[in-house]
Amino acid sequence: MPQSSYVHEVMQALKRDGLDEAIKLYHLSIRRRQPSNITEVARELIEQHIDVRIGKLQNRINEIEAQLAARKTLRARLQCGWRRITSFFIRGKPFPETDDENELQAELAEHKAMIEGLWRIKARLRAAEAGRAGVS
Repeated sequence: MPQSSYVHEVMQALKRDGLDEAIKLYHLSIRRRQPSNITEVARELIEQHIDVRIGKLQNRINEIEAQLAARKTLRARLQCGWRRITSFFIRGKPFPETDDENELQAELAEHKAMIEGLWRIKARLRAAEAGRAGVS
């Protein structure tokens, strides 16, 4: 299959938000033929798609860190203590605020791991094209 067909499929996969499929097709295109201008454009588009995902994840990380920092203020701790006391007398059991904080911490760690993985994918894309270009 010609490189242009692979690149066309890469574009279609990116339109469908299929990053994994786009990367697989890109690797197929440079494995079978020498990298060209069109494959370089495809790689740049994939990298831009990765950058958009990293940006969205980073925004969510910033939101979570802001929520966690807001919980450490004196007012937030007093409100949490008050909720605990009132929930104990109303429902007879303490307020489960630590569960929410643990979920946020887990989500934060998950998002940071995803960003790290995306950076590795981006580095491998560049290395694959550079390695293949030197094979001539």
